[in-house]
Amino acid sequence: MHCASCVAAIEGSLKKVDGVLEATVNLATEKAMVTFDPERVTDERLRSAVSNAGYQALINEEAKTESDEEKEKQKELRDLRIKVIVSLVLGGLILWGSFPGIIKTAPVFLKNFWVQLFLATPVQFWAGFAFYRATISALKHRTANMDTLVAIGTTVAF
Repeated sequence: MHCASCVAAIEGSLKKVDGVLEATVNLATEKAMVTFDPERVTDERLRSAVSNAGYQALINEEAKTESDEEKEKQKELRDLRIKVIVSLVLGGLILWGSFPGIIKTAPVFLKNFWVQLFLATPVQFWAGFAFYRATISALKHRTANMDTLVAIGTTVAF
C-alpha cells in the first residue's frame, strides 16, 4: 500500500462482503481491523475480498512476527538503496552527455542518443518496475492510484 487510494480500495472491498459490520485500514501499519459476524464471514472470504482489491492479506494467525517484518523491511530498504544508487549513476551519465555545449568534458559516446536510451532503460523499467506491477494490478481491478500516475508520467517522459 502506498496511498489513501489503496486504503479506500481495500476498505471498500472488505465492506462489500456480506456480514462485515465495519472495516478500517491503517496505511502506516498496513493493517486492517475488521468487525464481522463470524457465522456469515470466513477468513477465506476476507482474504478473497482483499485479493480482489489487488492486495495480499495475512490473517492474524499467519501474520509475521515483528522480527520477520523487520527483516523484510530491511531487505526492501537495501533493494531500494541499490536501485537509487544505480539510477543516480546512470542518470548522472545521461545528464553528463545531454549538455555537450555546457559540459564540455563529456565523452563523445555519452552524447549518442542510443547510448542514452540504453542507460535510461534500466532506470525506467528495473528501478520503476514496482510502479508498473502496481499499475497493472490496479487496472485489472478497474481503478487507478498513485502508482498509475507515476507509471504513466514516467513512461510518457521516457
